Amino acid sequence: MRIMLSISPRNDEILHIRKTLENLGHEVRLFGLVHVFEQHYWRRKMVPWREGRAQKQYEKDCRRECLDLLHSWRPNPMLFINLPDQLFSYEEMHSVCREAHKMNCHVCTWMIDLCARDDETKQFCGLFDQVYSYEKADVQWLSGSGVPAHFLPVGYAEAYGIVEPVNPERDIVFIGTPYHSRLHLLQRVAQESRRQGWVFQAIGPFWEKRHPWKPLLGRFRYPQLYSYVDNRKISPEEAAKIYAGSRICLNFHLAAAASCNPRTYEILAAGGFQVIDKRQNYDILEPGKDIVAFDDVDDLLEKITYYLSHDEQRHVIAQAGRAKILGRRSLQTALKEVLGEAGL
Repeated sequence: MRIMLSISPRNDEILHIRKTLENLGHEVRLFGLVHVFEQHYWRRKMVPWREGRAQKQYEKDCRRECLDLLHSWRPNPMLFINLPDQLFSYEEMHSVCREAHKMNCHVCTWMIDLCARDDETKQFCGLFDQVYSYEKADVQWLSGSGVPAHFLPVGYAEAYGIVEPVNPERDIVFIGTPYHSRLHLLQRVAQESRRQGWVFQAIGPFWEKRHPWKPLLGRFRYPQLYSYVDNRKISPEEAAKIYAGSRICLNFHLAAAASCNPRTYEILAAGGFQVIDKRQNYDILEPGKDIVAFDDVDDLLEKITYYLSHDEQRHVIAQAGRAKILGRRSLQTALKEVLGEAGL
């Protein structure tokens, strides 16, 4: 099957969607959505007029590439990871869908981030043959607005499900992007780690290495956390090994999110014991049985302290969570559902 996939390079690097589709035996062509000057700091700061001009030209070229690939390669389906509403206007996306339908090509979108709940989003989503979202609240909002949508969690890539168990190398680990709400929690975990002697590691793109003042600023703002930070991006293969080799894996969501993010399933698939901020929707998981949920930072520290001293309980919960999601919440399973709903 020929699949035309629209996804940002960073999301594909983290989630392995293209690789998963190819492992399922499909031929995949990408047209990525990147910013022209995203690697050029001074151009962003000093010549915004040039950036805007170049970005508009890039977006024009990208739209033309989309239509050229559609006509020359004749894929089925087109899969957009997140709405392409920053690249296409409603009229332009309507034209793309119309051209795709002439070739009997389904056009689908899978929102792996929160959507803006406004009339523009509702109208844009109405163009797609299938609409999926990892956020159940967004699905309910879209369906209640007359746009059929399906709840589809973003599952774990293959690398997480095949990792071998190892002896723990660290007590606590966090892997992810350092949003402000997460930094507050991580700072408190770092303070307690120093006091209790916990082996703690926070891994992610905390600051840009090419700007020497960024680490200094991070050290000034988060002095306790700084020494625990491993400032880099890592592959799913390495993340899986780190989760498997940690006693406690932390997972913090954005404040507006109500459902479980992809990391929830990645940690569990790797056999990790997961402490997660309280959710409105846990999908198929049961707090206290498959994962452990916390209310606030004091509750988080209390649960970390408790479970670091109760190895057997930690092991039982981690094993139950892994057994619950293996196969049921893999990325392969999710993508098969997308293709199945498209009748392919």
